[in-house]
Amino acid sequence: MRAEREKTTPLNRFVQPEEVAADAVFLASDDAAAIAGRSLVIDGGFQNGLLQPVERMLS
Repeated sequence: MRAEREKTTPLNRFVQPEEVAADAVFLASDDAAAIAGRSLVIDGGFQNGLLQPVERMLS
């Protein structure tokens, strides 16, 4: 089941905890000073992959 789910994400794998941590460090840094008022989904496209079966059904 996991392998099938990973195939439906754009990265073809789940995001690792280290990647989420690196993104959090970036967002806390001065390099991200221009980012304000946004929600960033750090999931490797997992949410987009959830829609693929629905899109196939509708087409």
